[in-house]
Amino acid sequence: MNNYFNSNFLYPLFEKLQILVKSNNLEGKVFFKGWQNKDEVFNNLTGIADFINREQPDILLVQEIDVQSKRTAYINQIQWLLDHTYFNYAAYASV
Repeated sequence: MNNYFNSNFLYPLFEKLQILVKSNNLEGKVFFKGWQNKDEVFNNLTGIADFINREQPDILLVQEIDVQSKRTAYINQIQWLLDHTYFNYAAYASV
């Protein structure tokens, strides 16, 4: 058997590998209370960015984040969070 596929060979590597994954649903949290004006959205996004920067997850999964939505004053929340956290990339799907 090749050492690359031997679990005894890989175990020390996986033992040292630590990935922090956070998942959050923005709607229904204290961050979202119905339709908001721009100041409310920016205040809420600031709190979310502070949380992300404090927790420093390697992967962040977010549900119900808005891009050009009336309920969040047409602010692209994904781009705003990318600009105000250490994350460089994002992917999203619209339903």
